[in-house]
Amino acid sequence: MNEESAYRTRVTLLQKLKDNHDDSAWSDFAYYYRNYIYNIARRMNFGHDDANEIVQLVLLKSWKKLGEFDYDSEKGRFRGWLC
Repeated sequence: MNEESAYRTRVTLLQKLKDNHDDSAWSDFAYYYRNYIYNIARRMNFGHDDANEIVQLVLLKSWKKLGEFDYDSEKGRFRGWLC
């Protein structure tokens, strides 16, 4: 899997995340997006430990907000929202 396809929006996953009690969907979300979030934090010159803390904060905030998020590719990329 190349880097671009690794970060392609998984629309069906976003739909499953509307239910923040779907543990399987949240495991998948963390698996697919953890490295992306970490890499963004590292590019912002955060150290390893701080970048890992940012990953945790972003995942928690996502868990709280994705239930009300409506993905529309015409409005932009999901990664933009995530950043």
